[in-house]
Amino acid sequence: MTKIGFIGAGKMAQALARGLINSGKYSATNIIASSPKTDVLLLEECKTLGIATTHDNTEVSHNCDVIIVAVKPPHVSKVASEIAPSFRRDQLLVSIAMGIPIRFIESLLPSKSRVVRVMPNTPAVVGAGASAFAIGSACLDGDSDKVKEMFSTVGFAVEVPEVHIDPVTGLSGGGPSYEISIF
Repeated sequence: MTKIGFIGAGKMAQALARGLINSGKYSATNIIASSPKTDVLLLEECKTLGIATTHDNTEVSHNCDVIIVAVKPPHVSKVASEIAPSFRRDQLLVSIAMGIPIRFIESLLPSKSRVVRVMPNTPAVVGAGASAFAIGSACLDGDSDKVKEMFSTVGFAVEVPEVHIDPVTGLSGGGPSYEISIF
């Protein structure tokens, strides 16, 4: 069974973990989340889902097949550099950090690392999200299907060329404002 790790344990990571578990396709015992020692509350919330928790990002990297980087954009470089020494070719890194291109993350990891960029939106928290994703050049056959299956547990997921990720981000981020302004 696929082992999934979240580096970052905020609302979006928790929503995705909940969706994965509720789908019945993923077991809570195969999911782990990490967060800094200053974010004890986030890890306590993760524990209520039945998933393992840690303060050590390298523990996530060592033990998981899929690593979902769910940190704020300024922290992506630090996280990628931290896990790079233990990152393996058989692992898939999925970034949900807004605005960080695949090529940038690939440059921080070993050569030919499999990287996917996903932009979920806030309704994913209630299972009604829309996620656009793009796969990196080193991804293998089946990586797209795996990401689509995982993000479909919290709504709709569609693969797009990476050049369309930022416009999708603008639309999904501005959608609630637009809806409010027309009423």
